Amino acid sequence: MPIHPHSDDEGEALDLQNTRVQKRARCSGHDDNEGLGESSSNEQSSQSQMDFWFHDGDIVLAIERMLVRVHKRVLSRSHVWDDMLEIPQPSYIETYDGLPLVKLYGDTANDWLSLLRWLYNDRQFYTSPSASHFPTLSGALRLSTKYDFPALRTWCITRLLTLWPPLSLVPSLSSTPPLPHALAITLARQTDVPEILPAAFYSLATLKWRNAADGGNAHEVLSPGDLRRVILGREALQELIDEFRSTLDDSPSTLAASDPHYTCKTVLERRWRKAFKDGIGSSNGNGVCVLRTLQEMMIENLEEACDGHLRWHRELARERMEKVVDAVPRMFML
Repeated sequence: MPIHPHSDDEGEALDLQNTRVQKRARCSGHDDNEGLGESSSNEQSSQSQMDFWFHDGDIVLAIERMLVRVHKRVLSRSHVWDDMLEIPQPSYIETYDGLPLVKLYGDTANDWLSLLRWLYNDRQFYTSPSASHFPTLSGALRLSTKYDFPALRTWCITRLLTLWPPLSLVPSLSSTPPLPHALAITLARQTDVPEILPAAFYSLATLKWRNAADGGNAHEVLSPGDLRRVILGREALQELIDEFRSTLDDSPSTLAASDPHYTCKTVLERRWRKAFKDGIGSSNGNGVCVLRTLQEMMIENLEEACDGHLRWHRELARERMEKVVDAVPRMFML
C-alpha cells in the first residue's frame, strides 16, 4: 500500500536499544547524500538496513531500494503514522514475509535511516558526531517535519542555528569546513525554517564562486526566485562595501596637515580602504569576510593612532557592522 503522508500532530522518540536484529532484509540499500560526497558502500548500506530488521517487527517499509522491518508502536509515536495505521485496509494488501508492506514514495533511504536511528535510540543519536553532518541533519529535519516528530524537529533546528546563526553571531563562526549554504536555503524553504535564511543568503553571496565553493552549484540547487535574491543581495552588499571603502564621512573634523592628529586620520583611512579593497568574496571564500572584518576592526589596536581616533575607529566599525546586520534581510528580500 503506497503512502504519501503529511504532518499533523506530535511524536516522540522511543528507546528500544536492547532489541536485537535477527534477519537480513532482501533488498540492498540505496544511498543519496545530495551530492556532498557522503555515499556509503553496498556493505555499509546493507548493514544499516540490517540494523532495522527486527525479528519481532510487525511492518515492513520500502523506501527506494531499502527494506526495513520495524514496529508499528514505534512509528505510532507520531500521530501522523498512528492515524495512517488505523485506516481500515482492503482484503488484499501487499505483504513481505507475511507482514504488511508499505511503500513510501518521495522519501529517501538515507533520510529514513536518520529518523530510525533517532526513534530507536534518541540519546545515542543526539551525541553522535554524524548527527550534525548536513546530510543526516537535513534528512532528520525533512522527515520530522513531514511526519510531525516535534522533539526531533526542534533539535534539528537548534543544530542548524549553530551553523547559520543570527547575523550578529556570524563573524565568530569557523570558516572550515565549508558549509552548503545553497542546500541550507532549499532545506529552510522545504521545512519552514526561515530563521537560518539571512545567514545562509549572506554567506552564499560573499563566497568567491570561481573557487568552486558552494556558490558553484547554487544555480542547480536554488529556485529561480532565491537565485535572484542572491544576485540582488550580492550587488547591494557590494555597494555598501564600496561606501565603507571610499568614504569616512563620520570621521573627526578635517585637520590641517600640520596638525599632529592628521597622521591618525590618514592611518585610519588607509586601514578602511585596505580592509575592503577587493570587495565581496575577497578574503578566502569563507562567506563571512565582511562582518568578520568589521568585528576585527572593533577590537584591533592601531599603534599609529591616538586614543581618541582609535575609539572613533572602533565605534565606526561597530556602527557599520550593525548597519550590515540590519540591511541584509532587506538586501535579500527576506
